[in-house]
Amino acid sequence: MARNPTSTPDAPPAVAFEVERFGWTAADRLEVTGRWFGLRGHRFMRPALIVEAGDERRRLLALLEHKPWAADDGEPWTAAFAWEGPKVEVSIAELSVAPSVAVELPSPTPRGGRVRASKGAAGAGPGRTASAAGRSGPRIEAHAERRVETLERDLAAAREELAALRAEREELRRAARAGTARLRAEVAEAQARVAAAEEAAATERARVEASLAEERTRAAELEADLERERVRSAKLQETAARRARAAEGLAALEAARDAAVRERDAVAAERDELRAARDTPPEPAEAAPPAVDGSDAAAERDAAVAERDALARAATEELEEARRERDAALADRDAAREETGRERRTLERRIEQAERRLADAVTERDAALGERDAIRRERNDWMSEVDAAKAARDRARSEREAAVRARDDAVSASEAAQAVAQASAFDRAAGATPLTATDRRTRSGSPRRRSRTGPPVAVWAPRVVALGVLALIIVVVLTMLRGVL
Repeated sequence: MARNPTSTPDAPPAVAFEVERFGWTAADRLEVTGRWFGLRGHRFMRPALIVEAGDERRRLLALLEHKPWAADDGEPWTAAFAWEGPKVEVSIAELSVAPSVAVELPSPTPRGGRVRASKGAAGAGPGRTASAAGRSGPRIEAHAERRVETLERDLAAAREELAALRAEREELRRAARAGTARLRAEVAEAQARVAAAEEAAATERARVEASLAEERTRAAELEADLERERVRSAKLQETAARRARAAEGLAALEAARDAAVRERDAVAAERDELRAARDTPPEPAEAAPPAVDGSDAAAERDAAVAERDALARAATEELEEARRERDAALADRDAAREETGRERRTLERRIEQAERRLADAVTERDAALGERDAIRRERNDWMSEVDAAKAARDRARSEREAAVRARDDAVSASEAAQAVAQASAFDRAAGATPLTATDRRTRSGSPRRRSRTGPPVAVWAPRVVALGVLALIIVVVLTMLRGVL
């Protein structure tokens, strides 16, 4: 980037600008073309064009495509400015390239036109070339910017606004600290509630697990009882089978006894017949039958009767023994049935009680699990709210930091404006004596810092942005507090 030469003791007392063209080159573009004279000892800032059209006043900064901050004495110089909106009738136009160098421009010309030389224009200076002389236009003497009073008013307003912003920032800080403390207390309370809920859930879970273990033990005991009952049932079935076999043997014995009784009756009948035949005298016959030995027949008959009686007695004794065994088996069966019935009824009652206790334990476990899930959901909701509050707090901090940066930028711009105003006032008090680059940097700050000085729009824009950001922070904090409460 080209730089202007530093000042010397014999620097010219005035700076002039020869206007070649000032007008619209497009619907959104204004351009100024000309030559500067007497620049020795001056250093340009970024050119600014102050345009007044009726009640509207704009301050436009030059585009950077022509590098308008560098100018050589008598050489062509161009600065372009972006225009927003429709064209207007410009009543006043002031071109400012430094706090102590500003010129009043004539009315803009149409595209392609040139500014005519006015009667009051000065002649060509010694530094002009022949080509420049052929394109001469009105030469305008430069003066200091005529905006010191406006800058002072803007500076006072900026100071007042800065004080208000500081007070508002402190209030916001206090509100943010109070909200943060309240949120921390609520988070601590929520964490304590969650911890208590988790402890209660753990206790309830331990109780349910102990109850389930007890029910499992009871179920194992019931299974053992059932196994013993199955063994008893098997024994009873075996006893019933023995009883059935005894009943079958008894029936066989009864049949044998009946057969013996029938045989005894038949023998008795035969004996009676024999006795009757013996006692009855034989009838005379023509031919007597051979004699029969009666003693042998009676002995045989008596032996048969004795054998029959012995058989009958044995059958009777066996029958009585079978009856006694049957009665004992029936008594054992009835006692076993009664005992089995009692045990079965007792076992059924215990099973019903165990089932009821198991159902109650399952219901309690389900209720405990539901309560635990509800507590977990409540904890998750609290954690979500806490995360949302933290995110809102972080956003509020970021927006507050952005507002603080915007405020600092506004303060820097105000300080720069104050420095420019002081430098301009010093220039006027010194009789508009040109300042060296070193003196200007000493009085008004570095070029970078002075370049931050802007028109009222540029000065007020950061303030408006800061106010908007602060309002947004307030809305966010109020929304966050409303959601928490």
